[in-house]
Parts: sequence; structure tokens; C-alpha cells
Amino acid sequence: MRGSERRPQVWALVLAAACALPAAAQDNTANRDREALRRAQAALNDTRRELATVQAERSDLQRDKEAAATQAQAAQQARDRLQAQLRSLQQQLAALRTDQQAQAERLRSEREAEAASTAERQRQAAGQLAELRAQLAESRRATASVSALLERTTQALARAEDKNRQLHALALQAVERYRARTPTEAALQGDPLLGLTQVRIENVAEDLRTQADALRLPAAR
Repeated sequence: MRGSERRPQVWALVLAAACALPAAAQDNTANRDREALRRAQAALNDTRRELATVQAERSDLQRDKEAAATQAQAAQQARDRLQAQLRSLQQQLAALRTDQQAQAERLRSEREAEAASTAERQRQAAGQLAELRAQLAESRRATASVSALLERTTQALARAEDKNRQLHALALQAVERYRARTPTEAALQGDPLLGLTQVRIENVAEDLRTQADALRLPAAR
């Protein structure tokens, strides 16, 4: 931009110098004109070089601007992708937290249900154990009662067997007495007039009956 502004000024100075010189003085000032022209040419060349430099710099700036725009666009796209990934991760994290809360709630419910079930089983087991202990105590009492009854029954049976043996012995004695009768006693037993032997036999039989009655067991209740 500085070269573009300087070039019109140089040409204006050259034209002004040419017009201002009178015709008689042109020969005397030829050298100065040439020097001025040379300087103007040099200034023009400098201006061209500066213009080329400015144009090159502008091209570089344009390329840098385009590259920066491209980079900015790429950065924006990358940022959009990162934001999308961030939103996706946030959604996944929220879903995981929700799932964890649901699992924790389910586990808590299961633990509470298991604890309640365990307590109920323990209560039932305790009730069953108490019932079994009561049944065991009752069974022990019944066993003791049966044992005592069995003991009494065994003793009574022993006494009955002993009395039965005694009755058996008395019966054998009666049979032996009957078999040991003399013919005279047997004949007199049937004599209506001489009933002395019969009376004696009846007395013996009555005595055996009395002993048998004493050994007789009482009726079972």
C-alpha cells in the first residue's frame, strides 16, 4: 500500500518540474532532469518491489487466513464430535447410574426378603423345636409311665405265675389225694348211712378250695 501511494506523488513531482522550467533553462537542467528521472525510476522500481512484496505478503496472509479458516472448521468439527461423544458418555453414565441404582434397590429388596424369610424359617424352626421338646418330654413321661406300668405288670405277672404254680401244686395234691383213696374210703363215700368218710373228704376239699381262693388273682380293671 505504501508503494501505491508514493508512485502518483513521484510522477506529479516530475511533471511539475518539467513544466516549471523555461525553455532556455532546459539545457542547463538536463542533468538534473535525468537525475530526477533516475531517482523517479528508482523510486518506481522500489515501489514495484514493495508492491510485489505486499502482494506476496497478502497472498501469504490469504493462504494463512484460508488455512486458519480450514483449521478453525476442522477444530469446530472436532469440537462438535467431542461434544457429541461427551453427550453420549453422559447418557451412558446416566444409564449406568440408573442401572446401578436399580440393581442396588433390587439387591436391597432381595436381602430384606431373604432376611424376612430367614427370620420366618428360624421362627418356625424354633416353634417346631419347642414342640418337639414338648413331645419328647411327654414321650419321656409316657415312657416312664409305661416303664413303671411294665414293672408293675412284670411283678404282678411274677406273682401270678408263683400263685399259679402254687395252685398247680395244690391241684396235684388234690389229684394225689383222690388217687390215694383206699377202696374202703371209696365204697364208704357212696354209702348214705356211713357218710363219715365223705364228710372228711369234703372237709379236705373245702380246705383246698379255701387255699385256692386265697391264691386267686383279683379281676383285672
